[in-house]
Amino acid sequence: MRSVYGKKFDKVVKMLRIEFPLGVPTTVKTVTNLKCEESGEEIYGQCSSSENSKGVVKKFLLEIARDLPLGLAVDTLLHEWAHATDHLANGDPRMHPHRNSWGVHYARIWRAYAGEK
Repeated sequence: MRSVYGKKFDKVVKMLRIEFPLGVPTTVKTVTNLKCEESGEEIYGQCSSSENSKGVVKKFLLEIARDLPLGLAVDTLLHEWAHATDHLANGDPRMHPHRNSWGVHYARIWRAYAGEK
């Protein structure tokens, strides 16, 4: 299904699914009036997960705010995908979502997007 952001955004989603597969069902959707679950403040994106009783991730939901400039929407998508990859590789990041390991994942994803591998 096409996103509200169009072909370029959809192409990035496809690239992420191929180059950084998460191994669990992952939904990317755009949301109007996206707000932080904890603070209620408006945000650009968020990554949430569902886990089984043993804490193993069953699925991810990446939400990107609508009405962002395309470049910011893509950057937010890369940012949220890095949260998902970091969660799978290093465990639940809720206490420190932008920990060093997240930064490493984000850098790898950004470089692939920029064609720098």
